[in-house]
Amino acid sequence: MKTAEIRGMSDEQLALTIKDREKELFDLRFQSATNRLEAHAKIKQARRDLARLLTIQHERKLKVIRDQELAPLRQMTLEELAREKKKCINEFKELQMSDYRKKHAGRRHRRRIEQQLARIRIVTAEKREG
Repeated sequence: MKTAEIRGMSDEQLALTIKDREKELFDLRFQSATNRLEAHAKIKQARRDLARLLTIQHERKLKVIRDQELAPLRQMTLEELAREKKKCINEFKELQMSDYRKKHAGRRHRRRIEQQLARIRIVTAEKREG
């Protein structure tokens, strides 16, 4: 199964195809265990097809999550985005200037700020392009 074919499927079709491939892979493994399988390469192909299907399904889920995270930023103007970026940078600098214990306690906070800055860059680039 080609990746282009998979990307053309709807979410429902994709879920059904995944179930079919899982059942097919189970049947092939069962045939292999009972020495009734003639072409062992079918197992390898079924595994790869299933991996492709699951990868594309996961990509779609991540895209939905990313769009939800970017939605509030997309409603901002470029000036508001610039202010938000400055705010994040200042917050990041304050974290860097804190003492050793606070640095280690603030790892998650630093990571959150870095992620927010990355989101701001993405939305700013989108707004400047379109």
